[in-house]
Amino acid sequence: MKNSTRNLLMGLGAATAIGAAYMILSDSAMEKVENKINRKRAKKFVQKKLNGNPKAMKVVESLSDEELINLLSVVDKVSNIRGNISEYTDQLKDVTVHKMKK
Repeated sequence: MKNSTRNLLMGLGAATAIGAAYMILSDSAMEKVENKINRKRAKKFVQKKLNGNPKAMKVVESLSDEELINLLSVVDKVSNIRGNISEYTDQLKDVTVHKMKK
């Protein structure tokens, strides 16, 4: 095997290893960023909906990342349900007003 071919293969191998390491590290970095964003979302929720209750804030700070994700998914589902209920009540009001006019 010629030196140039061997050097080329070594370079490709090194580039592949560096690329794989970058992908692994970037996934880890992305997960850390997502966890920080989730924690900020939870703190904003406590500030907005619970008037910055210090006990609730301590609970948010003590939750693990997985527990925080579960909490935020529950909050999102409740928000969606609340939106659906308001949509249905608006429709009910429209139907009632329409029936009253007849």
